[in-house]
Amino acid sequence: MKRLLWLLALLGALLLSAAPVPAADGFFVVGGRPMVGTRISSLPYTISAPGYYYVTGNLSYSGGHGITVNSSNVTLDLMGFALTGPNASSSYCGVYIHNQNNVEVRNGTLTGWYMGVQEDGGGDNHRVIGIRAVGNRNGINLAGNSHLIKGCSAFPGSFGETMGLTINGTGTISGCIVRNFDYGIYIAGGTVSGNVVTNCYAYCIYAQNNTVISHNSVSSGVNGIKGNGGGSIIGNIVFVGSLGTGIDPSASASTPNLVDQNNVSGSGTHYGFGNENTRWGSNGG
Repeated sequence: MKRLLWLLALLGALLLSAAPVPAADGFFVVGGRPMVGTRISSLPYTISAPGYYYVTGNLSYSGGHGITVNSSNVTLDLMGFALTGPNASSSYCGVYIHNQNNVEVRNGTLTGWYMGVQEDGGGDNHRVIGIRAVGNRNGINLAGNSHLIKGCSAFPGSFGETMGLTINGTGTISGCIVRNFDYGIYIAGGTVSGNVVTNCYAYCIYAQNNTVISHNSVSSGVNGIKGNGGGSIIGNIVFVGSLGTGIDPSASASTPNLVDQNNVSGSGTHYGFGNENTRWGSNGG
């Protein structure tokens, strides 16, 4: 009986605690009374100071951006809830960031927006983790450098789909699931690894400037992977339809391309020709 009472007391203390409890992959669960950070209980909302902000429920808005981040050094946790916009043909974003640094957006769904998450001012060091960008015209688009998009998914609605996950600078895109965009993943430089990208209408993965493209699974009726401007294309599995090329290692720069340990299947062209700077390894298909 004493042990049971002790366990109940401990459980009560945890539930009433304002301290966040660590969960998987850096996420936190705030138990009991929500006294840590700043609550967001309605839209629109503007973040104007550094800190931790969290959503308290499913929210919607039809007159503009859902949450605008006007400060650097912000963590925005959707806490598993959804932010819903007016429709994907609008010009509004679920989370809009302009020229800030060190912003993290995580753990929730963005739907019905022109762009799920957007940084259009060139800020650096953003992290977008565990976001489901579903039913938007574009998924996640970050200008600037040193960004991370990890464990996200992007599936558009029928709204003239364009870009799935985009870093218009340097960064890493890893462990994501993307389908049905014109460009599934685009990055101007960095690392693209461990993603599953399917059914894109231009390129599933398009990377420039010495990007490492490794261990992705790609299936496309048109083009699979294009590495433009040097870099490495290693250990990817690609299926390509009759209208496209599976892996195209063409480069406009003098930096060598390395194409190694990939496997391409399907009725299209399996490998592009590359150029004199392309180093071919042991590829299959």
